[in-house]
Amino acid sequence: MTLISKCKLLCRLNPMSDFEEILDSLDALIVQWEEAAMVQVNYDTSFKGWESARKTALMDSGLSAVRAEAQIRGSAEWSQYYTDLQMQNIRVEKKRKQIDACKLRFEAERTDRADKRRIT
Repeated sequence: MTLISKCKLLCRLNPMSDFEEILDSLDALIVQWEEAAMVQVNYDTSFKGWESARKTALMDSGLSAVRAEAQIRGSAEWSQYYTDLQMQNIRVEKKRKQIDACKLRFEAERTDRADKRRIT
């Protein structure tokens, strides 16, 4: 194989395109994770504030702290708030896992390229 044909082959394969695609994916996933994490913080803060206000109000009306907490956690409203919070936690964790998978893809591609350099 001549030098020119090797160059043409390299140009056609565009060796950096896989890396660039992986890095672009990683960058996008990090942005999505950050957005999901910010929403999760808002959900968590809102949930804890709502729960605390309800508990304080019930305690002010004469219930013990344990009974007030049990009453709140037994309500459908608490269940919905808590479910929403946990679903957002799952979204954040899913993005984190996708980032980890993308990092593994990058390492696999990098290793593959290094192996090919040693072979040729």
